[in-house]
Amino acid sequence: MLMITRTLLLLSFTTLAFLAQGQQQIVNGSFENWENLGKQIEPVGWNSLMSADLCTICSIGAAQCVF
Repeated sequence: MLMITRTLLLLSFTTLAFLAQGQQQIVNGSFENWENLGKQIEPVGWNSLMSADLCTICSIGAAQCVF
């Protein structure tokens, strides 16, 4: 029983170590840089429904957004 408990504890710590990795830094996270794409102005490195390359069904949602 003690062997199973130690094995499960080791497996738990190993799994936690792999899952607790840091994430990437967000590009232009402070919204300091902006770009002008015709009528739309949006932060550099960010994407919105108006500037996205959408499929036909997805573009229905973009047409309903108020900007």
